[in-house]
Amino acid sequence: MKRFLILLSLETIIIWLFIFQLHPDPSISISILIYAPAVFLINILTAILLLLWKHETAKLFFLNALIAPFVLYFIFNYEVERGLSLVYKTYNFESRNRKFELCLDLTKGKLIDSNDYSINERLPRGSSVGSFSGKYFLKGDSIFLNNEIHLMVVYDNSLYQFPLEDYIRLKNN
Repeated sequence: MKRFLILLSLETIIIWLFIFQLHPDPSISISILIYAPAVFLINILTAILLLLWKHETAKLFFLNALIAPFVLYFIFNYEVERGLSLVYKTYNFESRNRKFELCLDLTKGKLIDSNDYSINERLPRGSSVGSFSGKYFLKGDSIFLNNEIHLMVVYDNSLYQFPLEDYIRLKNN
């Protein structure tokens, strides 16, 4: 059991280092369909070689072949989410029984004047429709969302002057 935990720990570190240097984002999420089977095959091939050499750790690699792809999957998803939090700040809200997402672009993980924003309506089955977009600027504790038609304000986790309602409470993502 001790050897298995050491093997799993080492493989987890190797997987994390590999994924960390990838800087994964949602656009490469499909690559998990290549990486997970590759991790499985590497462990199976290692187990077969060790079995041919009659090494006692062969069974550990067979067991690890079943667990390592799941470890890869969870680390990959964690790194994608962590990467997104450095690029976007998002809020969810509802207005007139419709769900929306406010997305503010970040620079090096920070809100910066003249970055872009978008407000998209969230539709069933994960799709969305763009409703508003433009630039935002900061003034004190407020974020002003500006496009050619509307000026909206985010203050204290609330959105003011949204075209469908004057005041909406925002939920942080």
